[in-house]
Amino acid sequence: MIKSRIFFISLTAITVIAALSNPAHADEQAQAGKAIVQKWQDSVVSVEMVVKSGMSMGSEEIPKRESKNEATGSVIDSSGLVVVSLAATQPDDVLSNLMSQETGGDKFKMTTEVTDVKIRLASGIEIPAKVVLRDKDQDLAFVLPIKTPAVQLPVLDITQSEKPSMLDPIIVLSRLGSVAGRTIGASLERINSVVEKPKNFYIPSGSESGDSLGSPAFSLDGKYLGMIALRSRPTVSADSGNFFGGMSGMGMLYVIIPAADVREAEKQALEAATK
Repeated sequence: MIKSRIFFISLTAITVIAALSNPAHADEQAQAGKAIVQKWQDSVVSVEMVVKSGMSMGSEEIPKRESKNEATGSVIDSSGLVVVSLAATQPDDVLSNLMSQETGGDKFKMTTEVTDVKIRLASGIEIPAKVVLRDKDQDLAFVLPIKTPAVQLPVLDITQSEKPSMLDPIIVLSRLGSVAGRTIGASLERINSVVEKPKNFYIPSGSESGDSLGSPAFSLDGKYLGMIALRSRPTVSADSGNFFGGMSGMGMLYVIIPAADVREAEKQALEAATK
């Protein structure tokens, strides 16, 4: 009788281990991710900007220079409105704070001026555009075509949203840079943390790279969670940074701005565009 029980317990343990190691669950997540890519990849676009930037350290000024920035964005309205990360397109505030911290509190300042904007669709079509709203608090910027596009832009549905919980699996889509032919990219990540105060946002597990800024995040059932952005302290002191503490130690963190906040900012952007 005892031997039978031992055999039954051992068999049960083996069954549980086999179930946990079964890749079928992981395959289901991969299939869900592929479905999301298939459905929404054309709504994820590249936003190209020509930016004039100037820098100064105390009384010393560095001559302005012109550069091209490229960032991932999402078409979220039939007008062609695209949401991107402000830090990915105009990083002046972030770099000013970071450099002031690294230089021991010396007053470093960076200014940027956007002189040209284009929305590049997945098909390669370029659409001249303009920045209609900047939200520094949430690291959002909104770009709108200057003229009504000749082609219909594929719109990402941000109304069908969901609030994730800690450790929930998510799918993040991004539009890779020119070195990769601006191909769509996807990653399977998890929600590391859900922050409620002072602002609600989610912390993804694998978005340590600046390439993820502006990327939309989805639940496995394809509902929009929000956009990956850079959250940073508005000001830093000379001794507030901790290089060995990673980005969070330096007062910066990649987060997902919730869908509700993106929608609210979208309303303001559309109102600003009409004015």
